Amino acid sequence: TYEIQYNGKTCSSQFDILNASITPLGNISFCEGDSVGLTASKAGSYLWNTGDTTQHISISNPGSYIVTVTSNFGCSEISEQVMVSVLDLPDAHISVVGSTMLCPGDSAHLMVEAGQSYQWSTGATSNDIVVKSPGEYNVTVTGNNGCTTKSDGLVIQQLDPMHGLAIGMAVDSLFSPYGSPNYWYEVGQAL
Repeated sequence: TYEIQYNGKTCSSQFDILNASITPLGNISFCEGDSVGLTASKAGSYLWNTGDTTQHISISNPGSYIVTVTSNFGCSEISEQVMVSVLDLPDAHISVVGSTMLCPGDSAHLMVEAGQSYQWSTGATSNDIVVKSPGEYNVTVTGNNGCTTKSDGLVIQQLDPMHGLAIGMAVDSLFSPYGSPNYWYEVGQAL
């Protein structure tokens, strides 16, 4: 056994030379909520700047990552850094112009903040739509950076005139089928 100098490190054997490196297992620039795996070159042990001590780690936060690899003979080397960036998701909140409770024949205007492309549950591809039917609506927005977000469902309801206020007339009297007490008004004046 003899000592050699390698990149400023003292190793106990010519077979103890390391080549510390990090291999990303995917894109190191990704959308919020995703992750990328980082794998260190083969060694006896590992110490990442995250505190992890495995050869492979999964990263979901932006930042600079390095690993110190140590051989079974005690020689260590630090890798070059890998920079990870996380891209923002577009805003997919649906705004409503009008009411979510529609009378027959009414409509509601639904829209989202500007993005690059849109895909509504109706099949529409603009950033705003007009709906006249009850149901649940959602939209998937793609931002300029390629990231996508799906909105929560927005429920539009239609009022049923058969279960709303009903007034009938019999000869010269007014009546309501919904029981008493009833309060009648004509042009704002109590009858």
